Amino acid sequence: METCGCVLMMITIVISHSLGTNAERCPSPQYLELGKTQEIQCLFQDGFYAVAWYASNDFRESKSLIRLVNDLKQGNGYTTREFDIQMDGSLTINNVTLQHDHIFTVLKFQSQDDSPVILVVEAIVTVKPIVNFPVIDLCEGKSSCFKQLSPGSNATCFVRGARPVVSLTWVGRIDGEDRNVLFDTSVTDNNSTFTSLATTSSAVSYSSLLSLLVCKAHTSAGILLQHESIIFVENSHIDLSNVSPATVYVERDSPLQLPCSETNASLIVWKMTKEMNGVFHMIGYAAYFGANISNIYLEDYVLQSDGSLKLSQAETKHEGLYGCVHENKDARGTVVYNVVVFVASSPVVHGCTLNQYCVLATQYEGNLTCSVTGIRPNVHLEWKTLDDRDASLIMFTDQKTTINRNGETYDVQITSKYKIQQTSRNRLTLECKILGPSITAFSSTAKFDLLISNVQLPTSQPTKTKPTDDFVATGHKPMWILGVIVVILLTLLSMLNIILLLKGRRRKGKRLKKNGCQKIMISMDDFGEEEYSFDIKNVFISELKAKYQDLYHAIQPIPYVRDKLHCVDRVFIEGGIEYLVTKDNICGQGTWKKLSSHHSILSDPLVKSNTRIIEGEPGYGKSTLTLQLAYDWCNKINDSYLKNIDILIILRLRQLKGMGSIFEAIKRLLLPMDSILNESDIKKHYVRTYVRSGSFRWI
Repeated sequence: METCGCVLMMITIVISHSLGTNAERCPSPQYLELGKTQEIQCLFQDGFYAVAWYASNDFRESKSLIRLVNDLKQGNGYTTREFDIQMDGSLTINNVTLQHDHIFTVLKFQSQDDSPVILVVEAIVTVKPIVNFPVIDLCEGKSSCFKQLSPGSNATCFVRGARPVVSLTWVGRIDGEDRNVLFDTSVTDNNSTFTSLATTSSAVSYSSLLSLLVCKAHTSAGILLQHESIIFVENSHIDLSNVSPATVYVERDSPLQLPCSETNASLIVWKMTKEMNGVFHMIGYAAYFGANISNIYLEDYVLQSDGSLKLSQAETKHEGLYGCVHENKDARGTVVYNVVVFVASSPVVHGCTLNQYCVLATQYEGNLTCSVTGIRPNVHLEWKTLDDRDASLIMFTDQKTTINRNGETYDVQITSKYKIQQTSRNRLTLECKILGPSITAFSSTAKFDLLISNVQLPTSQPTKTKPTDDFVATGHKPMWILGVIVVILLTLLSMLNIILLLKGRRRKGKRLKKNGCQKIMISMDDFGEEEYSFDIKNVFISELKAKYQDLYHAIQPIPYVRDKLHCVDRVFIEGGIEYLVTKDNICGQGTWKKLSSHHSILSDPLVKSNTRIIEGEPGYGKSTLTLQLAYDWCNKINDSYLKNIDILIILRLRQLKGMGSIFEAIKRLLLPMDSILNESDIKKHYVRTYVRSGSFRWI
């Protein structure tokens, strides 16, 4: 008896010592999966003599299950193959059952004479549930989901068929902080497994727009791969259709980014609808804290870290209303955008060139047409004077608008009759303007000048009215008399001018005869024999120069700023003019060489062709160059090749529409309306000059 007492005392001392050292230990508890081969591990110092395992914490009252003595395995557990023991002393259970769910004791002997080190291990048998995360009943088997719920709705979280029992809790998470919410729990015993449930009715409150509920599973058994499931909840009472939208215009194929909140929102929901009063459909949602949670339902869209919605390339299919709901612990709100995808285009007045200064020679009455093609959304066009003070000078009537749709874009055209009121001005600046969205891309207008020339002012015939007291009282009679007087005076002045011109011609003819000069008589088969004098030629040249002077003295360096006009010679700058030297007369092949100045266009000996084609992008100065050539001819500039040219004709090709001949165009567009020359005079002089001397230039 004394011996036993001594042994027990020694064991107690060893146990106390073993509990205070980490050199030899067995982690506890240790989890063993049901039906698997599992190992209860212990850490022993090397070189032990024996290790014995017991199936309880009272090893004195039971036999060892298995022993390892001098590297020999012994015991009933080893014989039945229920257990095995590793050479490091760890216990192996070949097939874990529920009977292995208890405390194991292990004794380790360093030598045959030493007292054992006693260690206790709790073994817990585990069963993994079919779903390896806590399941939220509203999420249809997913670990996270989005739901619209009304205040007071329930949400249940459960783990079914698990062992040991899994503890579940609900929390509300905002700005990375967890807040307690009310919930109820229950556990059901299924013999070998358990089912845990947690239900909350605080899924959404009346005051919140968005909330994030987290179901948390508490277990250290390693039976779950994911310990949290999340439900993103939107208050179903939110109605985005009641929010006034802000219109956002984005050009097709351009990026689009829509902000949601000025502050850093923790919870974000984006929706869209293609109809103005339609139902909003989900684009995506996100929670920004810690590990960000986001989900996108529609392609092409990306949720940015600041909560904004980004679209890398906007197309017409992306048009519609976009709504965002946001919330954090300090603020909440909604915002709606009306996204309009546009395609920019500029209006063009028929007879003009896009992005180029345009002057249309016209009459006091006529038609104007303006069109814009490939534009989106649908727009309208209108005519207006550039200066609002000129609005009373012109009247537009019979306006007709046609709209054609070509796929995603529209072609719009407006045609109007116009009538210019009687005015002393010969130029009126108008613009064709787009009536549509207030965006910079649609602010471009087609500006142009109507040049009123060679057209007699329209006069209305006075109606014969019997004078009465009422008529005189209103002041109509004096105005009628004044109109008659003006017409008579204009007629007399015109007749007097013609008489003076004819007398001047006769006097000049007489002077020529006195000096021994005779009139030149030319005989032409096409026109018959007629007298052709130098007087006609001089009148023709002087009238051409007068016309050209009006043009080159009206240069506007800044388009449509009419308060300051300049002569072309003051604003013309010698630019880089190059000509193509062809190789072996092969069109399109050769090298470009620079001309010294614009005078060389007509005089450079290397340019052997009689035709000059001047090319350049809009705004490069082709029209200004033409007016400079006119200036050189009119003023006989020494360096200019044109100083020896008798006649220079400058016509705009677009003005020739509707003209019966070149001679009619010269008569109507270049000569004053009271010119004594007719088309026959121009035709005869044109042929004579071209055939005899070649001193005629056409631009």
